[in-house]
Amino acid sequence: DHAHYNINGSPSNDHDHEYICKLLTEEEEEEEDGQECIDRTKTIIDMLTITSNKDYDYANLLRTSTQTDMSEQDIFMAIIQEMKERCPSLLDTLISVCVKDKEKVTVRQITSVAVAYSCLMFSRNNKNSAIQRVLTLLAVKGDANDEVRLQDIDAEMFVLNQCETVKMIDVKKVLIGRLLCDSEEFEWLNRKLPQHIPHRYSDRMSKKQQVFTLKIMFKDESKNEDCLNIMSDYEDQIIELYTKAYGNTDMLDRHGVVLGGDMLTRERLQNAKNIRHLALTPRGRFQHLAPVTCELWHVKQDLLAKAYKALYKQESLGQCGTLFHLKTVLRRTNANGNVKSNYKAHEELLLLIVKALIRIAADDLPHSSEQNRETVLSHIFSKIYGLNCSNDDFIYNYYCNLITWGLQIINMSDTAKEGDTERLILNMKENAEFFYSNSTMSKYFTECVNTILQVNFLLSPHTRTRVLEGAFVNTKGGNGQNKEADLVQEHAIRNQKDIIRGLGANKTETATRRASGSANIIYKIGDNVDKLLNIPKQTTSHTKKTTSKDLDLAVSILRKVGPFDYVKGRKFDSFKEIPKNPKRIVKRKDLVGGIHKKIQRLFLNC
Repeated sequence: DHAHYNINGSPSNDHDHEYICKLLTEEEEEEEDGQECIDRTKTIIDMLTITSNKDYDYANLLRTSTQTDMSEQDIFMAIIQEMKERCPSLLDTLISVCVKDKEKVTVRQITSVAVAYSCLMFSRNNKNSAIQRVLTLLAVKGDANDEVRLQDIDAEMFVLNQCETVKMIDVKKVLIGRLLCDSEEFEWLNRKLPQHIPHRYSDRMSKKQQVFTLKIMFKDESKNEDCLNIMSDYEDQIIELYTKAYGNTDMLDRHGVVLGGDMLTRERLQNAKNIRHLALTPRGRFQHLAPVTCELWHVKQDLLAKAYKALYKQESLGQCGTLFHLKTVLRRTNANGNVKSNYKAHEELLLLIVKALIRIAADDLPHSSEQNRETVLSHIFSKIYGLNCSNDDFIYNYYCNLITWGLQIINMSDTAKEGDTERLILNMKENAEFFYSNSTMSKYFTECVNTILQVNFLLSPHTRTRVLEGAFVNTKGGNGQNKEADLVQEHAIRNQKDIIRGLGANKTETATRRASGSANIIYKIGDNVDKLLNIPKQTTSHTKKTTSKDLDLAVSILRKVGPFDYVKGRKFDSFKEIPKNPKRIVKRKDLVGGIHKKIQRLFLNC
């Protein structure tokens, strides 16, 4: 049910990382794959000297063994005896490969030789299948299934390893360079940084997508009865849609529909599914609505709220350079510390200060028209993270802490814009560290672990791809135009509320449902008319001129503090013992232990 893209092109230029792609149907792709396989086989045949050998066409044990023979005989030793009589040279070759010391031969090594022989003979003739049948019966006896066993999942898999950490550092260096290249001294960085951080699915995620808004439902999620009704309505709607599109629900039965929401919605809808777990029909069990996943924008919103909780205190007003002091000087009255009341204002303030700090960190670099990109970015990275100084300068620690939060927010936003599903998983691993360090009882820590558990271990490859790709929506088309799916839904809800508000007083439930269902197309028509009449789009964001003035003011204030001038014992009165890295408040072994407990709980609730 997914389109396949066959990459046959090369990069269009040095910056965009775009590819010319040919869109193929499944039948055409199978034909191409078949032709490639034939060509590759011919190449191998030309490379090797292959002669026909009929010495192995004999009625061997692998073909003639019955179920009784396999249950009573030592089939492995019988195979070795047969090899000794029929093909001693092959036996010597396999033993010389498998057995390191002939004086210390084990049963496992002999078994490996027998299995290797059976695989070779099965490739020659698929009727030589005794070992394959034995393995199948062992799997059936052992109750083998597609589930991942709890004891096979290590909590260390939910934490960034060394390779992933290096990758994230490289990404953050690029993001630092983008923040720095706005200044005239480092404008040359524009030519040395990728416009879009490339990933395997860049072309697929650049395709324009359509969003269809469902009608509003008069239900209360806090009630189990209403949650069950919501899920039932979803089932009815998708069954109707699939029946109209395909004539039946076979496609729906095979693939289902991914259902997403914020943390509380996910918990409530999953609980509704658990209530109906023993229903007799797939529709009754809500089987088509799986899995229920947590959406990314709400994770980012909670992460920003945690950052303000750690760095924003009213009593720090008189301490020059703190977040609250800068907010007051810059007159950002809409950033009041309550992130959920105005997310955009709080994000802009934090990222403005991060940008100012990065400019200050670059002050000691020589100003020239061209420098080595890696040298410059590595120097700034080590400076803003305090890699070369101790932890007893708490003002330095405060700004390192602030930048760590800010770059994680920027990284998550860039991941969403690019639709980078691979970086999404790495972000969730890093977010788990942030949330657990902030509070061991954090609910979004559970959501991060649950997301990694689903996409890396529990879901099939096909469903995993659908979950990751469904986390982003590209409504405009083009690289870097993706948004978090739940953010698009928030915008749709805002449009619906505006339309409903326009109905006036005494509106009926039927009128409200009808108006909410058409809100999307109403706004599209309105935007098109505004575009034709050259009416500018209203926005609540600051203009570039205002932001530039605020940035210069923030830089001048922070330079007085000397954020990266190490002075032992410095501290803000409101942040006396603040750590340099907000992720390192707890030890790694405690984090791994917390993840292990969450895995056990999530498995029990599956």
